[in-house]
Amino acid sequence: MQERERLARIFRALGDQTRLRLIAELVTRGEMTCGEFAVACDCANSTLTYHQRILSEAGLISVRRAGQFRMLVLQREVLEAALPGLALRLAAMAGLGEPVAGGVARAAAPA
Repeated sequence: MQERERLARIFRALGDQTRLRLIAELVTRGEMTCGEFAVACDCANSTLTYHQRILSEAGLISVRRAGQFRMLVLQREVLEAALPGLALRLAAMAGLGEPVAGGVARAAAPA
């Protein structure tokens, strides 16, 4: 896949408010179950599947099995390669402080 096509898929995926909100959730958590994804998305299963597919095709998330659960995992390196600093901005906009490598946000230092 050419670089332009890869970037176009990423920008298309992030150009939707619902998917951007889901990526912001994953920035702070690192991963979440499909059920948690559905709650964050507040949408029907078919819509959830659609958003998941778009994010997966863009390479922004992957899916792994954990027992009976399907875990959606942020591909942070893909996000950072395309848009350096976006994860930090998303965490700051949510008032969550600075994300750490494992996905859990660190509280912002008092001013």
